[in-house]
Amino acid sequence: SYDPSKKETAKRLTQIITWDLDKMNAKGVGNSLLADSFVAGYGACIESFETEKAEAPPEVEGGEPEVAIKSQQSNFRRIHYFDILFDPSGKLIDLSDHKYIACAFYPTIQDIKDDPTYTDLPENLEDFPEAPETTRQEKYPGKGRMYQGMGTGVETDPEYKTIAVWEVWDKISEKVYYVTDNGYHLIGEKPWPTEFVFGARHLFPVTL
Repeated sequence: SYDPSKKETAKRLTQIITWDLDKMNAKGVGNSLLADSFVAGYGACIESFETEKAEAPPEVEGGEPEVAIKSQQSNFRRIHYFDILFDPSGKLIDLSDHKYIACAFYPTIQDIKDDPTYTDLPENLEDFPEAPETTRQEKYPGKGRMYQGMGTGVETDPEYKTIAVWEVWDKISEKVYYVTDNGYHLIGEKPWPTEFVFGARHLFPVTL
């Protein structure tokens, strides 16, 4: 905070400590991660930011409008240890030597259709087997594969029917890919969100 060039950084860190962590229920999520570590040897979480932007009038008449941030909200989400796959060649706990990480999540069919991130949806998406988050199966042991055929639910309404989608963080191509667990369809991608470097190590925006 004494370095004029980093006062904004100090201000942001203060906001995280006094506001974001409280609103994200970091203590509750942290306790879940601690419990996970007794079972799996680690706890995994993702912190994401939702930013709302708006255009402001340009400073100079006839100039380009300025883009201002109206609000930003943080989300601190625990990842179940069955729902995260690590690069088997990676050995470092800070993940800097991992080529990829994959995390499963469970959107509804309608959420997928409404999200512009998913640009290549299979025609039979609504026929995919339901996969609720609460009915995980163990991954195939020793095969390094994702798991399929999860869930035996009978929900058919796209507003409520959930399927499993893998968010694959590929550090080699520096992209995030979205792949359905059923049939491994690549339904969308987005650019790497941020460069996260600690010393000489290039880390993931996913922490253990």
